[in-house]
Amino acid sequence: MSIGIGFLSRKNTNTHSLSIGILSGFLSRENTNTHSLSIGTFSGFLSRENTNTHSLSIGTLSGFLFRVNSNTPSLSIGILSGKESRENTDTHWLSVVNEYWYPLWKRGRIPTLLLTSIGCSKK
Repeated sequence: MSIGIGFLSRKNTNTHSLSIGILSGFLSRENTNTHSLSIGTFSGFLSRENTNTHSLSIGTLSGFLFRVNSNTPSLSIGILSGKESRENTDTHWLSVVNEYWYPLWKRGRIPTLLLTSIGCSKK
């Protein structure tokens, strides 16, 4: 089910998405059991190859290049929030305002606290 612009949303299975704004959910593809809400310019841009992913992107380029994730609930708010967050498993993170989330590489082993981001992971 897809509502709104959600441009080029394809190859999805059991995907619920709501896109509001210019090119929200752009190129969201190859997702399984994905629930997403994108609001704003290019929110959720290039979100692909996700499994059991819950995401909320609000703002300019929120959740940019969010890919190859499994069982990842995510919330991105602000300019370039969650940029280059990829190849994470069972990771919970919150990215807020202006700065972007430095991804938890190597499957999010270390909980990290940044000025504008809060993140933690579970194994």
